[in-house]
Amino acid sequence: MTEETKDNPCQNPDGPTANVDDATEADRECARKKAEEQANAAGSSFKIDFSTFCFSLGTQALALLGETQIPGQQVPLDLNAAKQTIDILEMLQTKTRGNLSENESKLMSNLLYDLHMKYVQVSKKQG
Repeated sequence: MTEETKDNPCQNPDGPTANVDDATEADRECARKKAEEQANAAGSSFKIDFSTFCFSLGTQALALLGETQIPGQQVPLDLNAAKQTIDILEMLQTKTRGNLSENESKLMSNLLYDLHMKYVQVSKKQG
């Protein structure tokens, strides 16, 4: 490995390892940089944060409940998958308790409340 590739692992001619178990921190950083470069080249400067991630999961749950459409996708009603997505959000709420900002904490509480109410409403219509 040359001095140049030692300082910048993304210049390694072999590239980062494809085996996750063998990946080094340098490999992970290289892969992250390459993904970011590709996103920027594609015109995407969108950064995801915790709130955006939660909204994304909430939107997925609503789509699975038949309450919203995801552009370009036909999402069938699937109560089990909706419940699983809601459970994931509950797990995130539990695991991040004490580490969220006040706004993030309120977002999680409100989002989960709304999703639970929609789930019950749709379940009653189906049952």
